Amino acid sequence: MSNGVHYHLEKYKELNSLELDLNKALQNQLPDGIRQRQHKIALEFNLIFYEQN
Repeated sequence: MSNGVHYHLEKYKELNSLELDLNKALQNQLPDGIRQRQHKIALEFNLIFYEQN
């Protein structure tokens, strides 16, 4: 799975376009009740390779 994530992340030359696409993807998954008003959330995005043995 991590190889697929790294493959797609390499398509982005700048973090602004990655941030816009991630925001759109997250917004599309929200239920209607949450979409009706603004909420503050915090997400942490790390590109640290993790391999489970």
